[in-house]
Amino acid sequence: MAQKELSFLGIAYWQLGTVEHSAGNVDISRKNYWLSSHFLNRAGDEHNLYRTYYWLARSHDNTSDFDSAAHYYFKSLMLAEKSNEGFKIFNAACELGEAFLDLRNFPKAFQYLNYGLKNKPASANKVDILIRLSSYTLSLSKLHYFTSADSAIREFEILAKQLNNVWGWFNLDKLKGIQEYEKQNYPEAFKYLSDAYRKTKEVAVDNPDLKFIVFNLGKAEFELEKYDSAIVHLTFASQLSISIKALVDAMEADLLLSNAFQLINKQDSALKYFQRYSSLKESVFHWKTKMITEVSTRYESEKKNR
Repeated sequence: MAQKELSFLGIAYWQLGTVEHSAGNVDISRKNYWLSSHFLNRAGDEHNLYRTYYWLARSHDNTSDFDSAAHYYFKSLMLAEKSNEGFKIFNAACELGEAFLDLRNFPKAFQYLNYGLKNKPASANKVDILIRLSSYTLSLSKLHYFTSADSAIREFEILAKQLNNVWGWFNLDKLKGIQEYEKQNYPEAFKYLSDAYRKTKEVAVDNPDLKFIVFNLGKAEFELEKYDSAIVHLTFASQLSISIKALVDAMEADLLLSNAFQLINKQDSALKYFQRYSSLKESVFHWKTKMITEVSTRYESEKKNR
């Protein structure tokens, strides 16, 4: 500060941000990242500014603030494209695609994940590619691009065999399960998702991924009229969803729980979960519609004004 070295000052604030982030001080961490971006912008240091925006986005990702995460991933992507560095484009575009996947904006998730994978550098390691390919395949299945999704699953399976670890086989079951669920082939979906759920006891799985598996397993069980097991898994999915602020999933799980209890003639429980669903419905859908509209408009506007 005394020497007015703005670039070094921006780097110092980025370092403070990462330390506070590691200590779990999210708000203080973000204030340091914001100060970092301020000074790096003034210094014209786009190399380090890319990193600050990227980690600021990661911070929002970790607290399920996916609209803000997408905003800063987009800023980092613009800088990556400006520098024409393939690895930066690959990382930023794929992270942006995954943020849109979390926002359930599947067309944009596909757009940016496809763009990122097309720009993957030769130096990209197989684990990174496998992670991105998993999200890309999910976006294809959600859009019902089944032929392309089948090809992506085969590509994923080839890489998984090369790496030969539990994480790869867990994700392969997950991808096949979602593909079959979207095809409405519920017995096969149940088989693959059950296998994926069993593998969560063998591999470290974070709460968002665990929620995704158990929620979709519960949905497949509901479609197969396995109501007792569906209730167990949907209840767990609802709890996990609330704990990570995935309120859209919590709302959908509660509605399915209400329907499941009604079908087994437990009206009190059905009413309880319907009331929980109703209390979430209006606020969640207003939030989701507003967020996706604002995010999409902001990004396209910024892209045009580069």
